[in-house]
Amino acid sequence: MAAPTKAFSGNMKKALAGLRRINLESLRWRVFDAKGQVLGRLASQIATVVQGKDKPTYTPYREDGDMCIILNAKDISVTGRKLTDKFYRWHTGQVCWSSEGKKLEGPAC
Repeated sequence: MAAPTKAFSGNMKKALAGLRRINLESLRWRVFDAKGQVLGRLASQIATVVQGKDKPTYTPYREDGDMCIILNAKDISVTGRKLTDKFYRWHTGQVCWSSEGKKLEGPAC
């Protein structure tokens, strides 16, 4: 059974003011097909689109990027021996503690 969703308990005026600042008219939805694409190259293309660097009106202090949809993400290709040898590390937020994740198992992350 699904847990009931909680109602928004924050400041509604601030939330709506933030939504009004987004210019929805200039936003575009870009669709990427990840089937057979290399992970890093596709990620850099998507980062360029999300930041808005592909637009002629790009300025670093404005958020003019487009939204992205990734299709067939499970069929992305990873080069080299990353599927068998790659470890992912992250910091837990505590002093002198870090965690190490599992290796990638199969073509999907």
